[in-house]
Amino acid sequence: MRTAQQTRREYKKIEKLKTRNYFAPICKIKKTALSYPANRYFKKRCKPFLKEEETLLEKNYESRKTLAGYTIGEAGKYLLAKFNDCHNVVFKEKGGLDLVSETDEKSEKMIVSEIKRIFPKDGILTEESPEIKGETKYRWIIDPLDGTHNFLAGLKEFGVLLALEEKNEIVLGILYFPARHEFFSAEKGRGAFCNGNKIKVSDAINLKGQMFCSDGIMRRKKFEILRDIERFCDAGCRLRVYGSSAFSMTKVAIGSAIVATNRLVRPWDIAAPALLVEEAGGIVLDEKGGAWRIDSESVAATTKNLRDQVLNLFGSDCGCGGSCPV
Repeated sequence: MRTAQQTRREYKKIEKLKTRNYFAPICKIKKTALSYPANRYFKKRCKPFLKEEETLLEKNYESRKTLAGYTIGEAGKYLLAKFNDCHNVVFKEKGGLDLVSETDEKSEKMIVSEIKRIFPKDGILTEESPEIKGETKYRWIIDPLDGTHNFLAGLKEFGVLLALEEKNEIVLGILYFPARHEFFSAEKGRGAFCNGNKIKVSDAINLKGQMFCSDGIMRRKKFEILRDIERFCDAGCRLRVYGSSAFSMTKVAIGSAIVATNRLVRPWDIAAPALLVEEAGGIVLDEKGGAWRIDSESVAATTKNLRDQVLNLFGSDCGCGGSCPV
């Protein structure tokens, strides 16, 4: 995996490719003539090369991966700086008792502006702004500040999430929790990592004694969440509520927890952490037992060994014969 220094170095290469004078290496003329790129002759000779290089950049997954690592790192630095003065951060309610702060908005702007500058034709889906439809096979899915309530309360379980979708499939996921100095990354078919070290889910074969993470959003899906807590605790699990479903899913990915549930998930909440769990050897299911989708609302991240046990407790059909309210 790349180090932060390597990522910065590679990102500078991308910037050069985007901003360099395309006329210089092709047109062998005097240096002073390069100050007149509008000259018809130069345009005719050099425009095809410009178009070719821009096309290569647009199709290049590796360049996007470098951009993702760089931008999420910069956003993380910004969040950490603001966290040290979190009690003075301005925030407002955006509906349903959810909060959005000036930090959410600035973090999103930092990430989106870089993506639009380097890859202006890519699609972008973020939590705080309307979706930008793209013209390429790529779409960026961003949560600029996951765990806003934790952040505002001075708790360290917050971070920035970024996923890259290629032809409707998540191929890259990055989660950065700057206050905890934890940088998670996953690529489709290439494994999952934390701070450069490969991670994997637990190989436990029983729920008893294992950690269960609940999302704890009582203000919306109170019955379903309390039912999950009761069922998993009755099965012998130990409960943890972190206030960030993405952070909870990282616990499954590193093997600390055996299951993490979320009853009100959104695309930016699930895209990056779901890939992380899968690449760490786990699975992410909806309440019917199917694989998670970008539009899934209720999901559970767990291990392949415990799939059936988890689904029996989390699934929409709990085997109660219909006595439970739906």
